[in-house]
Amino acid sequence: MSVDAVMRTEFPTGYVVFFGADGKVIMTPKSEEHSSTIRSMQIDSLALGRHAKVISDV
Repeated sequence: MSVDAVMRTEFPTGYVVFFGADGKVIMTPKSEEHSSTIRSMQIDSLALGRHAKVISDV
């Protein structure tokens, strides 16, 4: 997909779109509930200490 084509494309609402170095387009659905859940878990993880490893890529 060319840069011009990407700039003219309207991607669906509610998706985060990533562009890979190999030209692949990756679309991930996102929702308010999803973001809220992750944020709550991040806040709760503070009890583990600031050096705890917490990864979120769901």
